[in-house]
Amino acid sequence: MHCLNGRDTLIDVVLWLLAFATVSISIGLMYRGWVRGQRLDQRLISCDESLLSDDGFRVTRMVVLPAGTMVIPDAQPVVYSPINQ
Repeated sequence: MHCLNGRDTLIDVVLWLLAFATVSISIGLMYRGWVRGQRLDQRLISCDESLLSDDGFRVTRMVVLPAGTMVIPDAQPVVYSPINQ
């Protein structure tokens, strides 16, 4: 039979608090990543032009561009609205 003394109980409480904090932080980071992904999806769906200059994102590849578009590496992206004639 195991006899608990005050020291063992304190260590158990500290370890449980540490485990709870670790799990809470992990869940919080996963939730934050999920929310950020959802926001990015919405911004991409709505063709948000501010993504090109947003500090939180780095544009490394453009896959859908109008015909005749010239891509220059390391250039600042500029979005022009077509002129209707």
